[in-house]
Amino acid sequence: MLIPTTPIPNFIIIIKSLFSATNNIADIDILIKQKKHSRFYPRGSDAIASLSRKIGGKNPVVFVPAYFCNESLSPLRNSQARIVFYSTNMDFTPNWSHINELSKIHTPDMFILTHYFGEVNDIAGAATFVNSNNCILLHDCAHHSYIPTVISSSLGIVMLSPHKIFATSPLSIVTCDEDDTRYLPILRYCNFKKQDITWVTKRFIQKLFFNLLPCRLKAELPSLSSDYVAAELTEQKVSWLSLVFFSAILKNAHKDISARAANYRYMFERVLGAVDNDLIRIVSSQNLASPYLFVLYVDKLLHEKVYVYLRKKCIPVSTWPDLPPEVVAEPELFECAIHQAKTLLFFPIHQGVNKNHIDYMCNSLFEGIKEA
Repeated sequence: MLIPTTPIPNFIIIIKSLFSATNNIADIDILIKQKKHSRFYPRGSDAIASLSRKIGGKNPVVFVPAYFCNESLSPLRNSQARIVFYSTNMDFTPNWSHINELSKIHTPDMFILTHYFGEVNDIAGAATFVNSNNCILLHDCAHHSYIPTVISSSLGIVMLSPHKIFATSPLSIVTCDEDDTRYLPILRYCNFKKQDITWVTKRFIQKLFFNLLPCRLKAELPSLSSDYVAAELTEQKVSWLSLVFFSAILKNAHKDISARAANYRYMFERVLGAVDNDLIRIVSSQNLASPYLFVLYVDKLLHEKVYVYLRKKCIPVSTWPDLPPEVVAEPELFECAIHQAKTLLFFPIHQGVNKNHIDYMCNSLFEGIKEA
């Protein structure tokens, strides 16, 4: 059985949107809730870099959680920012003891609080820290379908990455209250970008030939250390075409969100009902309203074997892509982040997945554990 790695867009809606004069980006209110002002960016990583420069000037100091994708830090590194990594706990919350020690050495301009996998992180602790250190709080909600009210009603700037949830080309939204609008740089626009054409081409091929495509998934466990080389920093522009794609999917955003939540609950029940040991554990809560992936802890002695087994069964299970080299280089300090990278598996539960797909993933998972 072939399982789609990403949701496939409705091309009829997309084509109509290209010739429609009624594309209503105001529908973004569905996702951003109570925040009043928003700007678009090419990607979340570009938004982080742009915000840091506006907040901290030429060499801003940015506190970043250790459990963070290294590739996503490329624009921030190129912007001459000073990145200070802070340790996180096993439940992904910030290690405030370590953070407070760091703040005695480095004066932060921006503090990034990542709300992993659709959960809400320690907002109260982050608010206390940024108030004490007179810095700006950035809520990284890249794993969220929308901004939960508890986040949108709190202080700070919020970032969403709709392309990680919906069938749309790369795009990021940054939203904030009136007081923080001075930190939102206005980017220039262009008609389209190469990434839009690439996205459309891949999704079109996926739509037409998905069942005919050979299943070739790399079964080797990726390395924690990334060989990713940062590209030269260039002027960032927002693509008009990406906004058109995004406005087209907003009309059915609530259906997509509901489908993901239903898929998540179904897989949660399947896994919970069949597992009776400490070898695997469901990481997120049961009634997750805004799920990104189904996150499963697998004992480190079985993790690689189960991963390889599932990939050979053509299941697009994934792991955390990479960690910053600074984190990998200090395993004792960043023990939790490294442990999570070595023990967590991510299963797709997007709106393009159905119950048959989930049954196949769960049955293969149970088989893989027995094999291991």
